[in-house]
Amino acid sequence: MSNSNLECINEYIESHHQGGLIGISTLVDFCKQPMWKIYSAIKTLESQGKVIIVTRYFCPESHLIPNHNVPFCSACDLRYSEVDIVTIVYINPIVNQQLIIQNR
Repeated sequence: MSNSNLECINEYIESHHQGGLIGISTLVDFCKQPMWKIYSAIKTLESQGKVIIVTRYFCPESHLIPNHNVPFCSACDLRYSEVDIVTIVYINPIVNQQLIIQNR
């Protein structure tokens, strides 16, 4: 695990994050690293309690599917194949949220 990837993600959180979830693709673009390296760094940060990985699922029609319903889309009333489900990974920075709460 490259410390530079961890540092880059922490830099993004400290200097650019203003609340809400951060898309993994945003971190890939910011850090100029392949997705697998960023995801690996995020897993390390999660194990350190600094971020929470949030996974969202969507059907091919772009309806949000609650995690407990995957692969069934209630809006479409259809059960989709796992390969048809779109998965988007975000992170929720814990450290930044604590700083925001302290500054209020």
